[in-house]
Amino acid sequence: MKFLVKFFSIFVTTITIFVFLLIGAFTIPRLFHINPYVVRSASMEPALPTGSLVYVNANDTEVTVGDIITFGLSTGKESGVYVTHRVYQIDTARNMIQTKGDKNEEPDGFIDASAVAGTVVFHIPGVGFALEGLQERGGFVIIAVSVCLLNGLVVLVHCLDRMNTPASAQ
Repeated sequence: MKFLVKFFSIFVTTITIFVFLLIGAFTIPRLFHINPYVVRSASMEPALPTGSLVYVNANDTEVTVGDIITFGLSTGKESGVYVTHRVYQIDTARNMIQTKGDKNEEPDGFIDASAVAGTVVFHIPGVGFALEGLQERGGFVIIAVSVCLLNGLVVLVHCLDRMNTPASAQ
């Protein structure tokens, strides 16, 4: 019985740590104006694989040719659709930026510099789709409640185990 209690306790603790790391990877950087975005296409491979979680410094909108930036599509930052590509050309006279996906043959059209959400600071391959899926379906709440219930069960099992253990063995 003690082995099962110990195993269950370690298992739940591991899940709890994993959940906190996932939630932290998506929320903590926002405190420092570093916003996560999911790479949904292969246009930036191999630099940014599809499904990567890219972290974009929202305070860094001054860009140079070669920087990887995230920008709002069509109507600027508020459109809700973002693209992450490399700066290909800058037209300072018109305050316009042209980008290009590393894997694309042709550059994109020019965008207004005000559409730039920021520059990519770093990325984590493969994590983006998982986090996005959890966020869209209320998965974080379901997982958080499940982890709390599992931790409560661990406490209950430990208490029951203590009650069934003779005083001389404690």
